[in-house]
Amino acid sequence: MAIDGSKFKAVNNRDRNFTSAKLQRRMEEIESSISRYLTALDTADRQEPAVAKAKTSAAAAAGRFGRDDFIYDAAHNEYRCPAGERLIWRFATVEKGLKLHRYWSSHCQGCALKDQCTPSAQRRVSRWEHESVLDAMQYRLDQAPEMMRIRRQTVEHPFGTLKAWMGATHFFTKTLDRVSTEMSLHALAYNFKRVLNLLGSNALMAAMKV
Repeated sequence: MAIDGSKFKAVNNRDRNFTSAKLQRRMEEIESSISRYLTALDTADRQEPAVAKAKTSAAAAAGRFGRDDFIYDAAHNEYRCPAGERLIWRFATVEKGLKLHRYWSSHCQGCALKDQCTPSAQRRVSRWEHESVLDAMQYRLDQAPEMMRIRRQTVEHPFGTLKAWMGATHFFTKTLDRVSTEMSLHALAYNFKRVLNLLGSNALMAAMKV
């Protein structure tokens, strides 16, 4: 009881009470968790980056055939549409710094599936010059869907932490080179802080002197 008559009750909550044995057990659990985390990071570093192929077909969103319904034939450099017609290569162009190839068929006007395909005269398909890389990556993801789960575990958390540090603001700099430098400083700060938390300042200083 305090001098002014106030009463305070101390509660020895079991979850907040730590004995020497309990502290030791907790420290071992933390060390084990850190070890598993570092092992997962090493595994992810050895693997090629997993990036899912973007699927943003406006036609599919409108209820028509999507781009995935058109099968690419690499041997003949052409597409096969859902009606079985060939979309042959027509020309190449550059848009926003990307070289794109254009394909379409001359049989769209009389096609029975045209209403399910396009409101235009022809259904045109564009293909990036390096799209085979995306196709190969998508095939790998289809064969091993757990790769995206590993990516979320090892990549999304650092980005979430950086966003929390930056708050609701944008980058302070402008132009690609300066923004890239600012992002690199954020990544450096994150890595530096993580190493400090995992190894401690003494171990870090010792490693830097080697």
